[in-house]
Amino acid sequence: MNRWNNNPEEILTKKVSRMSNSSTFNILDLNNYILLEILGFLNATDLWLLSKTCGRLNDLIEKECFWRYIDARDSPNTVEKIEYCAQKCNQATRDVRICADGRHLVIISSTFFRYLNRASITILALENQKICGNDIQLKHFPENLMELSLKKTYITEINEFLTYYDHQLKKLKVLILDQCCWITSNILTNRIAYIYSLEILSLYKCKALNEVDMSIIKGFHELRIMDCRFSSLGNMFLKNLSKKPKIREIYFQHYLTTYFPEKHRRELEISSGSRRLKHSYIKDHDDIPLWNENVLRSYFGSNVNTNEMYNHCNSLFDRSTERYTHSNYIEDNYHFESVLYKRPYNECTCEYNSTTGLAVANVKSEINHDDRMDQYVCKDDILYTLDPACFTHELENANKSEKDIAIEELIDPSYCRRTRRRVQAWCGYAKVRKHMATSIREDEYFSNYNNVSLTKISLRGCNSITDATLQHLTHLHLLLLDVTGTNVTTEGLIKFAIDNVQCRIIHETMCTCLPTLHF
Repeated sequence: MNRWNNNPEEILTKKVSRMSNSSTFNILDLNNYILLEILGFLNATDLWLLSKTCGRLNDLIEKECFWRYIDARDSPNTVEKIEYCAQKCNQATRDVRICADGRHLVIISSTFFRYLNRASITILALENQKICGNDIQLKHFPENLMELSLKKTYITEINEFLTYYDHQLKKLKVLILDQCCWITSNILTNRIAYIYSLEILSLYKCKALNEVDMSIIKGFHELRIMDCRFSSLGNMFLKNLSKKPKIREIYFQHYLTTYFPEKHRRELEISSGSRRLKHSYIKDHDDIPLWNENVLRSYFGSNVNTNEMYNHCNSLFDRSTERYTHSNYIEDNYHFESVLYKRPYNECTCEYNSTTGLAVANVKSEINHDDRMDQYVCKDDILYTLDPACFTHELENANKSEKDIAIEELIDPSYCRRTRRRVQAWCGYAKVRKHMATSIREDEYFSNYNNVSLTKISLRGCNSITDATLQHLTHLHLLLLDVTGTNVTTEGLIKFAIDNVQCRIIHETMCTCLPTLHF
């Protein structure tokens, strides 16, 4: 009998049999080839935790193949873990994503980017954390960056943070600034607009933004997707977006009329078993209906006061789409798919399609209304802000908590720098024709026909939109149109649907699918 049996199958069979007969199983009994396969399914946080268990696993985890994609956003989010993951960056690393457990916590330092710059990082997410602009600036970021997410990140010393050299950010295509309360109209026009390569810009829930006249902006010529849902951008901003020929998708959604009801529905879905989206970073103080005194005082006490900021937050009117009437549609074969940005509309699940849309419209003539939703809707269409005098002692604290930052966001940074009268004048800008930035006469304004490639637009919750907007857009061959919560009529929708059979029309009487929220 041969004492040394080199048959690998027989050796493996005996080993498995021996392990099955044992009452305990040790993962270290596996050979390195199997362990490497198993480790390939783990994210950066799991690898970091596992590296602390024994030397053998730590040696395997050191291999560069595990650090091409670094997603370290799972808890625990500590400085030690972030430093460990940063040190693992190598020439093969392309994607790094980290976050903190709150936007009041600092977890990265200037040394973090020294490790990142050893690699060719193209995708970077620094989310839900505090970044000190005196220590970290955009000029420290990798030069080959194509996608950047600063979702719900709190920036101090903003002007210093936004410093970068001309040769940097030339490849940046995607910029996600969702829920960043420090983004103002001045930053949008004077800093972000000059990232000329930008194709996708997400300003979801950037509530410190106000109306912007893009006719005075030289940038955004490569912009394809603009997501400004639940911001204060509105009529004038959309009007000037129509001058950007390459833009394909525009997503507006009225904060006061639609956000809280849809947030309430989403919370009911989660309580019924639906899974919350990962890395949503939602907190109790993020969204408080300031017009509801009972809810407001339950969070901040009975002495809290509010101030009226301005009417028609995120308002859109028919006039904002009028320029599209004189536009020529051109087909743009744009195929870039972002890794970080997710479009708000998924595939339809309500059994609506364009060929049966008219029949569905007749069936859905009566819309169910939940009276409980009324408490979440601002009846007078006025945006409020917390009175800064009630919280001065908290806001002056350098070491702000999560609640302090939420209060600062609800107060609105623009309130401290501008009088209410000036803000009201700025946001009422589009209502009066003589206040328009351009002095071009009406006939001259529409005499310059422009090419557009618009395929998707959301005007959700903007109740000043009527059938006139449908007439402005009817010749553009749209693939998606959301006019839920507007004042368009069933007759107008039917006429639009006949002329645009390929278009997915989202409305109470047609497709009723909801856009995705952030949680």
